[in-house]
Amino acid sequence: MSEHQQRLKALNEAITAKRRYDPPPEAEAEQWVPAFEDREDHQGNTTRRGIPVWYPKAETEEWHRLRFGVELAEPAVRRLTPDELTELRRDMAESAAWMRAELARRRNDKKL
Repeated sequence: MSEHQQRLKALNEAITAKRRYDPPPEAEAEQWVPAFEDREDHQGNTTRRGIPVWYPKAETEEWHRLRFGVELAEPAVRRLTPDELTELRRDMAESAAWMRAELARRRNDKKL
């Protein structure tokens, strides 16, 4: 196991050990990350879904940075460039034209 994998494993164990199932006090809310867990039986079958849980923020952010190369604080979306926006609008117009033609064809097929 590489040093990177060992660090990820250690962080995962720390996150699991420190997790809490009750909401943190208001004064500590910034130190926790809300999430959901699933429970599994010994064979790996999911027995319960969507259990609210709070993970320690510092360890969770470090785990995400190491595992995915991203910071949790980074935006997940960005503005489209003018070229991307033009391409998106063209694609949407083509899709809309195809949809109108397909609906007209289906209406004609129903009439026959």
